[in-house]
Amino acid sequence: MIMSRITATIGAIGLAACATHHQFAPLDPAKLTSAERVQTFMRLRPVSKTTTIENGNNPIDSSIILDDKTEVWLPEDLAPLVGDDSETMRAARASERARTKSIISWSTTIVLLAGGFVMLVASHESDNLPSYPGYLMLGGGVIGGAFVRHYNAEDISARHRAFEAYPRELGAKLNVCAHGLQVVACDGPLPAPPVPTAAPRQP
Repeated sequence: MIMSRITATIGAIGLAACATHHQFAPLDPAKLTSAERVQTFMRLRPVSKTTTIENGNNPIDSSIILDDKTEVWLPEDLAPLVGDDSETMRAARASERARTKSIISWSTTIVLLAGGFVMLVASHESDNLPSYPGYLMLGGGVIGGAFVRHYNAEDISARHRAFEAYPRELGAKLNVCAHGLQVVACDGPLPAPPVPTAAPRQP
């Protein structure tokens, strides 16, 4: 069970390392009309979130899908939309740090496991080579895999925090507000309430 979780997590780190970055144009709300700010928010707001689960309760990857169908895996890509000093970006930087540690641990784990296997094979083929260095390296690889899983969990947790803060801070950047079930410009006129229709008279 432990080895299967470590293997799944190592695979997730490999996928994260190869994840595609999205280049968003920086937002300049001052150049947008009230209607354009609302349209921009509606286009860039997240409409769904995905989480990849292994072994029932082990999240190994996470992303959000925006209304324009863009899928964002790496929260640091959202910097042009909310600013570097935002809560979203603070969580994104924590995610990036944890991801970097995971990749380093992943590389170390692969080296130790491969080296341990080679050492054990060599020790079985030669009476002059002891086997314990191979077992030590394999043990180090298992411990390294546990670090991979730990840092991956930190990465996923930070990503969740970034993705949760993003829609609120995108709305603040564009100065749009919720008005009932609608999104409107905070500094613009409110939409007129619906005109009630008279009930038909009963004969």
